Amino acid sequence: MKRVTFDFDGTIDIDVVQEYAKSLIERGVEVWICTSRSESGSDWSGWYDNNDVTNIAEKLGIKTIIYTSMTDKWEKLENKNIIWHLDNDDYEIEVMNENSNIEGILIENGWKEKCEKLLF
Repeated sequence: MKRVTFDFDGTIDIDVVQEYAKSLIERGVEVWICTSRSESGSDWSGWYDNNDVTNIAEKLGIKTIIYTSMTDKWEKLENKNIIWHLDNDDYEIEVMNENSNIEGILIENGWKEKCEKLLF
């Protein structure tokens, strides 16, 4: 099965990206969320909850959420057979492309076409 990941904040929390993720699931692609947030819901800025993450995951049918606690995402995703990761963070994309075989895709003009080309 083909597997891809989406960042949460500034990526899969956007409606058009959710629609795309849902279309991938319907076509048999395994979709995960990979966020820099902490699963415990605390970081240097204080406390928060991850209800928005879990609500969107449930709505779309995403079963796997990876919380990196601000470590580079590629470190948590390597060796998990991920084809690509979509993110709005230039740094995450740069280090992923430099340090892993996962294709980091920046959410900008043409992102969907890049995703499709790598998958199909």
